[in-house]
Amino acid sequence: MSKHTLPIRIEPMLSNHIPAVSQLLALGFIAKFQTRAHLTDHELAYFFQQLLSLYPLGPQSHRLVALQEGVVIGTMCLMWKHPDQTPIKHGFPALKSFRPLSKWTVLKLLVGLQALEHKPSDNECYISDITVHPEYRGKGAGTCLLQYAMQIVFREPSLQVLSLHVSKKNRRAEQLYEQLNFRKHSTLTNFASGLLFKEPLWHYMLLHVKTTTDV
Repeated sequence: MSKHTLPIRIEPMLSNHIPAVSQLLALGFIAKFQTRAHLTDHELAYFFQQLLSLYPLGPQSHRLVALQEGVVIGTMCLMWKHPDQTPIKHGFPALKSFRPLSKWTVLKLLVGLQALEHKPSDNECYISDITVHPEYRGKGAGTCLLQYAMQIVFREPSLQVLSLHVSKKNRRAEQLYEQLNFRKHSTLTNFASGLLFKEPLWHYMLLHVKTTTDV
């Protein structure tokens, strides 16, 4: 049996997953951040590892991993509002926590991530990022992560909609989302993203997992 046909398991990220998740995030973001910070894959992975270690996920943020034979092959972060919980606000972390990266480099990375943020509405589960290891793309890991997210929306009483942003340039990803019944709600201009990453146009896509009669 090929390793690509083995079962894929989705579960919450644990602390021991952080190094592998950091590598995946670096692979997913390197094309954007290299234009701003000129980092290597290793340096960007170190940045994400420090960030994930400094800020364990709170009640409004849920990071999942896709595992195959215990190996992390994909990751996804979901965000939604909890009706009975006050959102946790984090300021910028201490830049010295990212040494030996320069403070200016870390600041640019943090500002870049902030430019990509989205605040979910009351009934919305938002996919803030999703990435799969290049060797496993097109093998079902991304679909498994998205289907797991749909199950979360269906189980959570307050949630109805699964949403995400995809760059207008990323037609391949957009087609995957369309195959899973995501539909384009609007095309937004993000001036900060355009300035930082040269990607100003983003499709905001929605999947209505439940209607009001299902709640």
